[in-house]
Amino acid sequence: MRRPSALFPWLAALLSFLAFLPALDGSFQDFDDAANIVENPEYRGLGLARLRWMFTAFLGGHYIPVTWMSFGLDYHLYGMAPWGYHLTNLLLHSANAALVFFLAKRLLAAARPEAPPLPLDLCALFAALHFGIHPLRAESVCWVTERRDVLCGLFFLGSALFHLRRLESEGRGGGGPSIALFALALLSKVSALALPFMLLAADLTPLKRVPTDRPLLRWEPWAPLVREKLPYLALSAAAALIAFVAQSHQATGLIPLTGHGLASRLVQSCYGLVFYVRKSLWPGDLSPMVDLLPPLSPLAPAFAASLLAAAAALAWAAARLRRGKPGLACAAFAYAAMVFPVLGFFQNGAQLVADRYSYLACLPWTLLAAGWLLASRARRLAAVLCAAYLLALGCRAYAQARLWRDPVVLWDHALALDPLSPRSNEMRALAAVQRRDWATVVRTLERCESVRPVFVLTRSHWCSALVGLGRWDEAAAKCGEVLRALPGSDPVRRNLARAHNNLCAEALKAMRFAEAEDRCRSALSVLPEHPSARRNLCGLLTLQGRRSEAKRFCRAGGPTPQ
Repeated sequence: MRRPSALFPWLAALLSFLAFLPALDGSFQDFDDAANIVENPEYRGLGLARLRWMFTAFLGGHYIPVTWMSFGLDYHLYGMAPWGYHLTNLLLHSANAALVFFLAKRLLAAARPEAPPLPLDLCALFAALHFGIHPLRAESVCWVTERRDVLCGLFFLGSALFHLRRLESEGRGGGGPSIALFALALLSKVSALALPFMLLAADLTPLKRVPTDRPLLRWEPWAPLVREKLPYLALSAAAALIAFVAQSHQATGLIPLTGHGLASRLVQSCYGLVFYVRKSLWPGDLSPMVDLLPPLSPLAPAFAASLLAAAAALAWAAARLRRGKPGLACAAFAYAAMVFPVLGFFQNGAQLVADRYSYLACLPWTLLAAGWLLASRARRLAAVLCAAYLLALGCRAYAQARLWRDPVVLWDHALALDPLSPRSNEMRALAAVQRRDWATVVRTLERCESVRPVFVLTRSHWCSALVGLGRWDEAAAKCGEVLRALPGSDPVRRNLARAHNNLCAEALKAMRFAEAEDRCRSALSVLPEHPSARRNLCGLLTLQGRRSEAKRFCRAGGPTPQ
């Protein structure tokens, strides 16, 4: 008869699924889902032409062919129904929670082989649930674009498990599948490239493949372990190179040092190192956008506290390492290796930090906490406290998943946390555009402009909103400004012509003929065949007795603008 603990991985998967169940009611987000999924026909299917695109595309600065293949399968199964894409994300994340159980169980058994089976399984279940129902996972699970996180996690965890199986069987199988799964993880998201460093950290503890009674910085004990990881390191190097190539294909690319200097990047990296650990302990006030507004001052309270905390943590880990207790140091090394690419040294995007970056990066801390829990003497008290903690996390995860169902709710939440966030205001404006709520569009973009200039593509929505509200003078100025930056934009061209023509009509009613003629001609300079502007100018010139000039405007105009 099986022990009840045989159900633990299934329980971890089920509770992880339920924690983010509201995601099934979610829509596609304007936050990249529009460009990647809704407006992108290239991934839709698994034919040869589609597969060729998937393996050659660098859309958004990412090379993720395996993730694109999963989206192609979704399209084959669900068409463009958002719930199907969310269901796949949920199933992948639930499977990852079960894999974390098996990973934690193997590592805890290696660390404490004398531990009784049930406490060991319960601690592995704690690790699986801390990973699976943590609110920090909401962004990766509930945002369709972040399929790359959950899919990469599946192959990453599978690769680590096969590597441990190979070690347990003393090299008799598991190496090939582990490397193959690692390659699939890298083709899902490049963040998997830190796996060999995490495996090296595990070699020290809990696997104890490096003696701790001698200096750890000597090469001899590490040499065979590094050689063992060479296939992984080669794949990581190739993935890093491809990632830089992919970034070069992005319109914005990496932020140059001139706009975000080394000092600011160091401050940002220390803030990020502390942020993800702090939010893993207790995830209060999670936002889909924490803006990066360089230059960052190390004297600002939040950044100064992060610098001090990072330095104190490093000193503590070093002290424990010197005392022959490398657990904290190994967890810190694995965490730093995993999170390093997104700390800001290679900054891409407008975010200071992002919840999705913690998906796999904080796993070392979860495993370390499970190890401390297993070593606890007051296990019953620890079990009660952990159960209450996990219940609180699950409730917050459910609430966080509800926020991601609707863009308006999500960005209202973000603005409640930071009303002056430029990017959150822009995204709230885009959500209002979909509902044709022009007053909200203008209000949020004006608030955003008070902090930093709005992106030109978002400014085009500002132009449309002013036209929709009938604020013609402002619309003409804003649309003209956008058209100078985007001369090929037909929607902006039509809005600008409409604004000038309505100003022409208002001037005609007030008998301000010179102004009316100027506005009509401005409309026609933008859209030469605008019918209403031609009629207005025809009538004006006829009224003024300028019949020879009026003739060419009084003929039938071109097609009515949309």
